[in-house]
Amino acid sequence: RLWKVQATANVFLGTLVVALALAFLPVSMVIYVVKEQEARQNARLQQFISGARPSAYWTSLFVYDFFLSVPVALVASLGVTFYMGNAAQLSLDGEQIGAIFLVFLVFTTCHIPITYLLSHRYDHHAKAQTGLLIFGLLSGPLLAICAEVVKVIQFYPKINNSNEWAAANVSSKY
Repeated sequence: RLWKVQATANVFLGTLVVALALAFLPVSMVIYVVKEQEARQNARLQQFISGARPSAYWTSLFVYDFFLSVPVALVASLGVTFYMGNAAQLSLDGEQIGAIFLVFLVFTTCHIPITYLLSHRYDHHAKAQTGLLIFGLLSGPLLAICAEVVKVIQFYPKINNSNEWAAANVSSKY
């Protein structure tokens, strides 16, 4: 039993480290988007006046940010693979390592449109960086901590029938 608790704690800490590291990825993406719309630079408006289409502008940003996120996904998947092999004492084959890389690549790619949508809230790049970092830190690691606490404490009793659980909770309160 103690070995299971230690293994769970190791995997949780590894997950927390990766979640903290990935919280900084949208911060690096939002800098250029917000800086180009600032009144002092206004590079986006200059590109649109010069004849660049908005679809070309956003597609080029997406492609750049996608290629920026590929090494991050690769390093994160290699880190998780190394950590799972050493700390959690699990052996992974090539298919599982590829699946881990694909999950990280999809995760980092999904951050790109969300970052672009949230960038419209900000007028200054420093505020955008801070806001997205706080959002990333609260949405990733904090949710992982809450999920682990719920799993460890086991808030809900193990009852096979959900009607029995509802009846037990309702009757105990009235």
